[in-house]
Amino acid sequence: MGQNFNNLGDLAKYLDQIVKQSLVSDVGNKVKQVMQEHIIDDVYDAYTPSAYERTGKLMREIQVNKISDGVEISPVREEDDVYIPAVIESGQGYTWVNSEIYRTKQKRPFVENTKDEIIKNNIHVESLKKGLRKAGLDVK
Repeated sequence: MGQNFNNLGDLAKYLDQIVKQSLVSDVGNKVKQVMQEHIIDDVYDAYTPSAYERTGKLMREIQVNKISDGVEISPVREEDDVYIPAVIESGQGYTWVNSEIYRTKQKRPFVENTKDEIIKNNIHVESLKKGLRKAGLDVK
């Protein structure tokens, strides 16, 4: 580890700092990558737009933010004060009345599918372990 600690409090502070850094840099970025893959598979590949030109902004506008007790990964795409991920997830709120997606109300739950994949494959845990190892900790 390369560190010496005089008491458990110092060790706990050090570990807390390392874990928080890894949550953002390792877990957050891995979850963002998984979400981007689901945007391609669940959103872009599932529907070819007929009433608008796809910009790719949905995939680029994902924020990874440190919060008090961890990390938050959020798609943040908005247009005309409409939160686009909610429309895509639910299939409700499309405004192109002459489009297939408006008529079919097709749900494309990329956020839900991202969450399911992360939990099923333990991606968050494995990413944290990898980050802690990278920081020099012996994690099993």
